[in-house]
Amino acid sequence: MGHSALGPSTLLSDLPVSVHQIGLFISYDNATKQLDTVYDITPELAQAFLQRISSSGFDVRNALTIHRQGGLGLLVCFYDDLELLDATLAQVLLHQMIKCSHLRGFQAAVQKLKADLLGIATENRTLNETLGSLSDAVVGLTCSQLESLSPEAVHSAIATLNQVSGWAKSQVIILSAKYSAHEKVLSFYNVSQMGVLLAGVATQDFYSMDRKDLLQVLRSTISQHLSDLSPAQQQGVLSKKPYLVHTQISGTSYQIIPPFSHFGQMIEVGDTTSGIVEIQGTFFKEVSLFDLRRESQFNSSILKEKELRRSQALFLYELLSRTTERPEELLSAGQLIKGMTCSHIDHLSADSFLAHFQYFENNLSLLSLDQVTAEDWFCF
Repeated sequence: MGHSALGPSTLLSDLPVSVHQIGLFISYDNATKQLDTVYDITPELAQAFLQRISSSGFDVRNALTIHRQGGLGLLVCFYDDLELLDATLAQVLLHQMIKCSHLRGFQAAVQKLKADLLGIATENRTLNETLGSLSDAVVGLTCSQLESLSPEAVHSAIATLNQVSGWAKSQVIILSAKYSAHEKVLSFYNVSQMGVLLAGVATQDFYSMDRKDLLQVLRSTISQHLSDLSPAQQQGVLSKKPYLVHTQISGTSYQIIPPFSHFGQMIEVGDTTSGIVEIQGTFFKEVSLFDLRRESQFNSSILKEKELRRSQALFLYELLSRTTERPEELLSAGQLIKGMTCSHIDHLSADSFLAHFQYFENNLSLLSLDQVTAEDWFCF
């Protein structure tokens, strides 16, 4: 439980206090912060507290009050007064229920309440009208409901949809297709708005993107979602289809193989910045050795935030070891230590091995059995 002044045991002892005091507490500016951290509250205790709050004069059915004060905290996860509830209040409660994922347990009951509120919030209104106001309860919409959405509605609600967790792959594909249909051709700005929905973008849409926009994607925070792409989608980012050039003379379309393949496709002529060095995180593991070999801008510092396959690490360690005589430059470069072979270890002097032992010790989980064996042998 969070270390607040209010916990389940405190609540139990406080329930006998006067209704007036409960009213003072719930109107207190810090009440929401305290109620937001009671992670192990039980449904029975929450409902008892809600009843006492309601009796104090705090209108738990007033959408404006709840939206403005947010005073119910995690108690909202157990809201049970659904009789004659209107759509506006249902939407406000759904928005407040985003925090319910922090509860320790009772998630089945929370999902049931969200489903009930979702039904009320959309009653007599279309999903296109309400999509952006349903908070993370939208994850409960069926594929057929999502298929009924217009591209315009998905575009308008993207700020909500891109933050929701728990989507099924089929849902992500549907929503991404709707969003892409509205945008026609995806730009960097469009893609940067997609968040978790990036995993549903069709391979062809990646192929159709401008090279500069793709390069910006690699540089931006949205790149953290690239590792969620399928192999086909990843290739849509890593390579581009050949251009079709329409000749003025014969009117015939010829397929022209561009002068650069793979990442070179994302670099305009005269642009000295490589798309490869911009890739961060796990997505870097998808870069081929062929493309690594063509890159001339590698140094140990740019590898610190990249995850490497062992074959990549072996290639890059061998490549960079030719440019420095300081092992610490390579051993401190993130996962590059994976590429230090037994031969490299054997060639270290005893003093050098001891001086750099901390790098091996701190990255033990990255080392292969052969590397660990070589270190053990060296120590003896």
